[in-house]
Amino acid sequence: MSSSRKRQSVIVEDPSSSTGKRLYIKGAAEIILNASSHMNMFDTNGPVELDDESRFRVMDAIKKMAEQALRCIAIAYKDIDDSYLGA
Repeated sequence: MSSSRKRQSVIVEDPSSSTGKRLYIKGAAEIILNASSHMNMFDTNGPVELDDESRFRVMDAIKKMAEQALRCIAIAYKDIDDSYLGA
């Protein structure tokens, strides 16, 4: 875990991944949100693309929780192959 980066990553073999390997990242919600292109919506079939309005709503919720001294973390994933690892 890097306190300066405010995130932690791990790569695992995952049969549900399209490539067999998946990178999982957890960390400060605002950092993960800024690095994400999609968000899993549990009322739809899978991830949806993050647009400006969605980013604003999520960031607003993060700020409101932070004002109540709540620490928000997020979890993200990305399917990767061996080329991502430099192999």
